[in-house]
Amino acid sequence: MRSLKQALNDFVKRADIDKPIAQGSALLMWDEIVGPKVRKNTEATTIESGVLTVRSTNAVWRQELQLRKRKMIKKLNKKIGKKIVKDIRFL
Repeated sequence: MRSLKQALNDFVKRADIDKPIAQGSALLMWDEIVGPKVRKNTEATTIESGVLTVRSTNAVWRQELQLRKRKMIKKLNKKIGKKIVKDIRFL
């Protein structure tokens, strides 16, 4: 007999909703991976075609985030368990 977890995982894959779920996870996990200072000055708004869009409070934060972008992408994808985030666009 299959476990409920296995049955749900199979359903998610068959229904082809695993990618949207993972993308939603990336939005929710933004606050968790960036820490309190960045969280206070940013908001992850959308993810489309692997590009996470993040609004920031000003140009100084955008520049700082740009420098940290690769590290944040790695942290997000590791946390999700899949390569969902390919790039981050800062607004």
